[in-house]
Amino acid sequence: MIAFRQIFHRPDHWESGAHWFVEYHDNQRENFFPLGIAFVTVFPNQVNLDAVFVFDQFRRRGIGTQLVRACRCRWPGILFSPNVADFAAHLDSKVIRIPSSSRFACGEGRFLFE
Repeated sequence: MIAFRQIFHRPDHWESGAHWFVEYHDNQRENFFPLGIAFVTVFPNQVNLDAVFVFDQFRRRGIGTQLVRACRCRWPGILFSPNVADFAAHLDSKVIRIPSSSRFACGEGRFLFE
């Protein structure tokens, strides 16, 4: 399950804009903590994916890919910060553009991951 959680009480040193945690939760685990999390900042004219973290023991299972896909579906024009540029380049090699009429299209993102 992917959960979008807006952060209303942010530290003073954070940039202005709306801040979101995008969390990946495993439905088969009784743990309430997310296995992976993405940090997103939403400005009036731009959306940035600032970071993607996945617990070490759960890496290489597609959790980061699912987080980025969910972010792209919610914010189609999302930009990758330098912190995630290498990860994003790897993901872009996995993305297939599909017609918006497809049942796999998510919002206006129109991305499908293999």
